[in-house]
Amino acid sequence: MDGELAEGYAALGFARGCGREWAAAISDFERAIQLNPGYWLTYDWYALCLPALGRCEEAVATIGKAQQLEPLSLVIYHHSAWVHLHARRYNDAVAQCRKAFEIAPDYSLCHFWAGLAYTQMSMHEDALRTLQRARELVGGLPFSVAGLAHAYVLAGEADKGRKLLDKLAASDQPHFVDPYHLAVVHAGLGDRDLAFRCLEGAYRDHSLWLAGWARCDPRLDPLRGDARFANMLRRLGVL
Repeated sequence: MDGELAEGYAALGFARGCGREWAAAISDFERAIQLNPGYWLTYDWYALCLPALGRCEEAVATIGKAQQLEPLSLVIYHHSAWVHLHARRYNDAVAQCRKAFEIAPDYSLCHFWAGLAYTQMSMHEDALRTLQRARELVGGLPFSVAGLAHAYVLAGEADKGRKLLDKLAASDQPHFVDPYHLAVVHAGLGDRDLAFRCLEGAYRDHSLWLAGWARCDPRLDPLRGDARFANMLRRLGVL
């Protein structure tokens, strides 16, 4: 109906990114920007796909363009924190979350990202408090439980982390549990073989977390020296 519709190209780019069609996704985003450089959502979605390919600093710049166009969007603060985490810019990730809290103090996803950032900065008390709050706000969804479990492990409370991991792995779990979340906790615990078994499960399940996060997720750093990890990234098309 309209072959020059920037919004359509932006949406197609995001869909293709979710389907791991990276080259096509990038082409669609670039076409959308060419057609309408003032459409903020193109930059927002593009920024989420770039870290999957290891292009984290480019993602930071791209989400910044989205924020310039839509400065009060909570979604962009949430996505900006996400992107800054990939870039290992943890202080900046926390700063983005704090700006969101000025608008909505109980914005759940920014509690989650801030908690992950605090974990990576070894600010364990802040991390545990913030991730516990995130878990409460999202109703105990698996990604929040895994984030808290991983934080317990890095804080030296591995037993608490394992208990949460066991709950996630239980057959009576009320929500679908992406195996990627289990892999994150196993990586923190040093259970490399179990972590890779979970990553394989995530790959079979076409996990969006795996596709979008594995390349740069700092929580998987204990696995990066293993040839199996590089092989997984190649299979995902991000290496």
